[in-house]
Amino acid sequence: MRKLILHIGSGKTGSSSIQRFYSKQKTSDFSFLYDMNGRQAIKDIEAFKSRLIRQNTNLLIYSNEWLYAIDQSDIRAIFQSLKGEFDIEVYIYLRRQEEFAISAYQQRIRGKVVSGVNRSTFGPISLPESLPKERLNYYSIVCKWAEVFGREKIKINVYDRDLFDDGCVVKDFGRKIGIVRNIGNTTEKNKTPGMITTKIGHLCNEVGVPKDLRKEIVFGAPESPSGLPSKADAHAFYAEFEMSNKQLMDEFNVDSPYSGLFHDRWDRYPDSRTDLWTEESANKAIEHLLKIIIKQSSNTHE
Repeated sequence: MRKLILHIGSGKTGSSSIQRFYSKQKTSDFSFLYDMNGRQAIKDIEAFKSRLIRQNTNLLIYSNEWLYAIDQSDIRAIFQSLKGEFDIEVYIYLRRQEEFAISAYQQRIRGKVVSGVNRSTFGPISLPESLPKERLNYYSIVCKWAEVFGREKIKINVYDRDLFDDGCVVKDFGRKIGIVRNIGNTTEKNKTPGMITTKIGHLCNEVGVPKDLRKEIVFGAPESPSGLPSKADAHAFYAEFEMSNKQLMDEFNVDSPYSGLFHDRWDRYPDSRTDLWTEESANKAIEHLLKIIIKQSSNTHE
């Protein structure tokens, strides 16, 4: 029976870099397929199955970073459809919860407003106060998959660059699934935007700025350091998940070199938050917007 590896994310753990690299490999050793939308694999299970079966290698890898968040009924539908065709293993990378939340919210400047998130009295901030926490309870997420596929088929990996060869998740993934390639230097696709870019991006989403204009406003914004919560606020957010993380580590025998599931370093965070407007950052943002208004006005009158 052929082997199928389902790489189900989670988000913000280098999935785009994994997909970009391995999808370009020309080899008879494995087939690598991926989708960017978590619903893609489950909207038509039979079409998904046919897509996999058509591959002519003994090892297939399907990557979709948002599969980790699908309902258990959809997980069960995938299993029932594929169990007679493939020997299936499920790989998931997990990132410390407050790091995931900050990165995911920053990334939303490329899309729509995060539903259910209260941006607080301060406007868009680095660590939203009401981010849906169920998406960050890794124990319950992994259990959903384990109850269907079996615990022995779930391969849990800690996303931490300090644990990877050359700090590279692409190399780490290849080594763990047995397709070590000559990768060289790689960089992860999604970079952290600065505070000004992040705040302007979220505000553009909220007021519905047209796409072309939004691109100029957001991605032409002046450079600035990343906006971060205070060390105390970051730790308090993460503390809500420490018990469920311990459950996950104990029950699934997660391989981690740390005393807990994740590292316990907090030095990336400042003592005081840096995600609020200052006189300097506000002036830079306003100057940027005024220049675009002047440019738009000049183009209109030409």
